[in-house]
Amino acid sequence: MAFEEEPDCLTASRNFNLKELLSQAPFRWASSGMITERQLLALMGDLESDRVERTESVSDMEKFSIAACAFANDFPDHRQPGFLLVGVNNHGNAIGLKVTDKVLLTLGEVRANGNVLPIPAVQVYKVALSDGSGEVAVMEVMP
Repeated sequence: MAFEEEPDCLTASRNFNLKELLSQAPFRWASSGMITERQLLALMGDLESDRVERTESVSDMEKFSIAACAFANDFPDHRQPGFLLVGVNNHGNAIGLKVTDKVLLTLGEVRANGNVLPIPAVQVYKVALSDGSGEVAVMEVMP
Protein backbone atom coordinates (compact mmCIF):
# COMPACT_ATOMS: atom_id res chain seq x y z
CA MET A 1 0.00 0.00 0.00
CA ALA A 2 1.64 3.24 -1.08
CA PHE A 3 1.12 6.41 0.92
CA GLU A 4 2.15 9.93 -0.06
CA GLU A 5 2.04 10.90 3.59
CA GLU A 6 1.74 8.82 6.70
CA PRO A 7 -1.99 8.58 7.38
CA ASP A 8 -3.45 8.31 10.81
CA CYS A 9 -6.45 6.09 11.25
CA LEU A 10 -9.06 6.97 13.85
CA THR A 11 -10.88 3.82 14.88
CA ALA A 12 -12.82 3.15 18.06
CA SER A 13 -11.57 6.44 19.54
CA ARG A 14 -7.94 5.37 19.18
CA ASN A 15 -5.33 6.87 16.86
CA PHE A 16 -3.20 4.44 14.84
CA ASN A 17 -0.50 5.10 12.30
CA LEU A 18 -1.60 2.57 9.68
CA LYS A 19 1.70 2.47 7.79
CA GLU A 20 3.55 1.70 11.00
CA LEU A 21 1.09 -1.02 12.01
CA LEU A 22 1.17 -2.69 8.59
CA SER A 23 4.96 -2.87 8.70
CA GLN A 24 4.92 -4.74 12.02
CA ALA A 25 4.71 -8.48 12.50
CA PRO A 26 2.58 -10.47 11.88
CA PHE A 27 1.86 -8.49 8.73
CA ARG A 28 5.16 -9.89 7.49
CA TRP A 29 3.82 -13.40 8.21
CA ALA A 30 5.48 -13.98 11.54
CA SER A 31 5.33 -17.41 13.04
CA SER A 32 2.63 -16.34 15.50
CA GLY A 33 0.33 -15.72 12.55
CA MET A 34 -2.54 -13.95 14.28
CA ILE A 35 -3.06 -10.22 14.13
CA THR A 36 -3.72 -8.27 17.29
CA GLU A 37 -6.95 -6.42 18.01
CA ARG A 38 -5.11 -3.14 17.43
CA GLN A 39 -3.95 -4.27 13.99
CA LEU A 40 -7.44 -5.54 13.18
CA LEU A 41 -8.97 -2.17 14.08
CA ALA A 42 -6.48 -0.46 11.78
CA LEU A 43 -7.44 -2.81 8.92
CA MET A 44 -11.13 -2.26 9.61
CA GLY A 45 -10.72 1.52 9.57
CA ASP A 46 -8.71 1.63 6.34
CA LEU A 47 -10.13 1.46 2.84
CA GLU A 48 -10.49 -1.91 1.16
CA SER A 49 -7.44 -2.64 -0.95
CA ASP A 50 -5.62 -5.43 -2.72
CA ARG A 51 -4.68 -6.71 0.77
CA VAL A 52 -7.93 -6.16 2.68
CA GLU A 53 -11.49 -7.26 1.91
CA ARG A 54 -14.43 -6.73 4.28
CA THR A 55 -17.72 -8.59 4.21
CA GLU A 56 -20.83 -9.02 6.32
CA SER A 57 -21.60 -12.40 4.73
CA VAL A 58 -20.73 -15.56 6.61
CA SER A 59 -21.52 -17.96 3.76
CA ASP A 60 -20.52 -16.42 0.40
CA MET A 61 -18.00 -19.07 -0.65
CA GLU A 62 -17.54 -17.48 -4.08
CA LYS A 63 -16.52 -14.16 -2.51
CA PHE A 64 -14.24 -15.94 -0.04
CA SER A 65 -12.59 -17.94 -2.85
CA ILE A 66 -12.08 -14.88 -5.05
CA ALA A 67 -10.47 -12.99 -2.17
CA ALA A 68 -8.20 -15.94 -1.29
CA CYS A 69 -7.14 -16.31 -4.91
CA ALA A 70 -6.35 -12.60 -5.24
CA PHE A 71 -4.37 -12.51 -1.99
CA ALA A 72 -2.45 -15.70 -2.85
CA ASN A 73 -1.53 -14.43 -6.33
CA ASP A 74 -0.22 -11.14 -4.90
CA PHE A 75 0.08 -9.45 -8.29
CA PRO A 76 1.17 -6.11 -6.72
CA ASP A 77 4.08 -8.10 -5.22
CA HIS A 78 3.56 -6.90 -1.64
CA ARG A 79 4.95 -10.20 -0.34
CA GLN A 80 2.64 -9.81 2.63
CA PRO A 81 -0.58 -11.61 3.53
CA GLY A 82 -4.04 -10.46 2.58
CA PHE A 83 -6.93 -10.33 5.03
CA LEU A 84 -10.59 -11.19 4.55
CA LEU A 85 -12.52 -9.68 7.46
CA VAL A 86 -15.89 -11.37 7.98
CA GLY A 87 -18.33 -9.47 10.16
CA VAL A 88 -17.25 -5.99 9.09
CA ASN A 89 -19.43 -3.67 7.01
CA ASN A 90 -18.27 -1.37 4.20
CA HIS A 91 -17.90 1.49 6.68
CA GLY A 92 -15.34 -0.51 8.65
CA ASN A 93 -17.59 -1.24 11.63
CA ALA A 94 -18.15 -4.59 13.29
CA ILE A 95 -21.71 -5.78 12.72
CA GLY A 96 -22.07 -7.62 16.05
CA LEU A 97 -21.30 -11.03 14.60
CA LYS A 98 -20.85 -14.02 16.88
CA VAL A 99 -18.16 -16.10 15.16
CA THR A 100 -19.06 -19.78 15.50
CA ASP A 101 -17.10 -22.90 14.62
CA LYS A 102 -19.32 -23.21 11.54
CA VAL A 103 -18.20 -19.77 10.29
CA LEU A 104 -14.54 -20.66 10.81
CA LEU A 105 -14.99 -24.05 9.11
CA THR A 106 -16.71 -22.37 6.14
CA LEU A 107 -13.74 -20.02 5.74
CA GLY A 108 -11.34 -22.94 6.10
CA GLU A 109 -13.10 -24.78 3.28
CA VAL A 110 -11.67 -22.23 0.85
CA ARG A 111 -8.35 -23.99 1.26
CA ALA A 112 -9.70 -27.49 0.83
CA ASN A 113 -12.60 -27.27 -1.63
CA GLY A 114 -10.43 -27.28 -4.77
CA ASN A 115 -11.75 -23.99 -6.17
CA VAL A 116 -8.45 -22.19 -5.56
CA LEU A 117 -5.38 -23.89 -7.03
CA PRO A 118 -2.64 -24.23 -6.09
CA ILE A 119 -3.94 -24.58 -2.57
CA PRO A 120 -3.27 -21.33 -0.71
CA ALA A 121 -1.63 -21.05 2.70
CA VAL A 122 -4.55 -19.89 4.83
CA GLN A 123 -4.99 -19.24 8.52
CA VAL A 124 -8.49 -18.71 9.94
CA TYR A 125 -9.25 -17.35 13.40
CA LYS A 126 -11.55 -15.00 15.28
CA VAL A 127 -10.82 -11.80 17.13
CA ALA A 128 -13.24 -10.58 19.80
CA LEU A 129 -13.37 -6.80 20.00
CA SER A 130 -12.86 -5.53 23.54
CA ASP A 131 -15.40 -2.72 23.11
CA GLY A 132 -18.17 -5.35 22.89
CA SER A 133 -19.11 -4.55 19.28
CA GLY A 134 -18.77 -8.18 18.22
CA GLU A 135 -16.30 -10.63 16.81
CA VAL A 136 -14.54 -10.69 13.47
CA ALA A 137 -13.56 -13.83 11.59
CA VAL A 138 -10.21 -13.31 9.88
CA MET A 139 -8.95 -15.31 6.92
CA GLU A 140 -5.27 -14.51 6.50
CA VAL A 141 -3.83 -15.64 3.15
CA MET A 142 -0.11 -15.88 2.46
CA PRO A 143 1.00 -14.90 -1.05
